[in-house]
Amino acid sequence: MQAEKSQTLLPEKVIGYKSQMMEFPINSKDTIIYALAIGFNEDQMNKDHFKFTYELNDDFGVFPTYVSVIPINSLADLLGSCPGIPEFNLMSLLHGEEWVEILKPIPTSGTLLYQSEIADLEDKGKGTVICIQVRIYNKEDKSLLAIVTSNLFVRGLKGNGVKSRGPLKAAIPKTPKSEPFKSVTFKTYPNQALYYRIGGNDANPLHVDPDMAAMGGFDKPILHGLCTFGMAGKAAYELFCEGDKDSFTIFKARMTSHVIPGESLTFRFWKGEGNTLIVSVKNVERGTEVMVGEIKLKNAKF
Repeated sequence: MQAEKSQTLLPEKVIGYKSQMMEFPINSKDTIIYALAIGFNEDQMNKDHFKFTYELNDDFGVFPTYVSVIPINSLADLLGSCPGIPEFNLMSLLHGEEWVEILKPIPTSGTLLYQSEIADLEDKGKGTVICIQVRIYNKEDKSLLAIVTSNLFVRGLKGNGVKSRGPLKAAIPKTPKSEPFKSVTFKTYPNQALYYRIGGNDANPLHVDPDMAAMGGFDKPILHGLCTFGMAGKAAYELFCEGDKDSFTIFKARMTSHVIPGESLTFRFWKGEGNTLIVSVKNVERGTEVMVGEIKLKNAKF
């Protein structure tokens, strides 16, 4: 029986709150749709992309940012079931940041296990940031494959002055003022959100229905922030990984503005410390930065 909901945010009942261990079936069809949705094989003859889009390829695998897809539909359920979080309108929830840490390659088939935990909170005045960490395991051998962190901003949720106790203190670098040392521009396609809602396991009507988009203050349905996240990972892979699909270790990003499907995005890269890159994604048509983040690679080819 679900515990009675609090009328105000109660940090002591929120931080550390966990979901049950959940199963996630994984198969080549779903991972291929995801790869296509973030822009792989726009050129059907590009055989280098087949390792993510063609299951008979000798080096077929899962593109690393796919791990962000796995817990997406259970995040709202976690918040809704937590007795220390009062009721709120889901349309007031914004996905502000996404961090993924890849520990082992994701299998192309089988069943994964994952468990979600509310790890941190931060009162921002106009709302509260809720940090959810998800650990993803291989069901077969129980090995830890990845850790996915989603920082969600809930507008209007009073945080009673609560301050971060840990994970939310980890800063994402600011966009450098110097010129990037590499950049690439991709045009999103007008129906990309329709593909991504399937490949990204995210059926939020904000990204499809013009009426719902209008309720959110947008002229048209917007592209999923995690689609832009995946596209940034693809850009880094093509520029720096030399075909090594297992090079990614960490990708942290903050979504700073929206993208309308059909707009062009420029992915700009700067060298960070060690094998890290700072990435900024800029909307060409509106001149707006839509994402900034940091990527760490095992075998950087800078």
